[in-house]
Amino acid sequence: MAAIPEHRCTLDEYIELDKKSEERLEYFDGAVVSMSGGSVSHNRIAINVITGLHSRSANRECAVFPGDMRLKVPKAPPYRYADVVLVCGSPLIEKIQGLDVLVNPTLLVEILSESTEAYDRGSKFLAHQSIESFEEYLLIAQDRPYVTTHYLRQHSPERDYFNVELVPAS
Repeated sequence: MAAIPEHRCTLDEYIELDKKSEERLEYFDGAVVSMSGGSVSHNRIAINVITGLHSRSANRECAVFPGDMRLKVPKAPPYRYADVVLVCGSPLIEKIQGLDVLVNPTLLVEILSESTEAYDRGSKFLAHQSIESFEEYLLIAQDRPYVTTHYLRQHSPERDYFNVELVPAS
């Protein structure tokens, strides 16, 4: 998946550009970055994750969304994308300039590539933590059959934080 800055624009210009675009574009303080161009491997993994989550969550009142679902991220306006999204309960949608933006994701899945891995593990994960409903973050390697990291939100009276659950390779 390529993450190459396209050009700089205002937030309103970005939203208008994103409305017309066939590819996923993210906005970073004036920079518009293309998040499209997934490899065959990336797309196969995404399909497998979507299929697996859908079959396991069908009778749990959960919904699975592919990578074109916009996510409201309070610390990263106006929204971001994940490769796969799971919502348990009714999906809450907010309109941002006519676009559907999901407010309450439960699980976010990122399929790592060389160009996005540091961002997915770093600033994107930190921004996602501002989503109140966000409970799990799954990072999947693209170059081998391996879940690299599974973060689970831990709630305690003192603080709210994410803890890494080590996932054995299968």
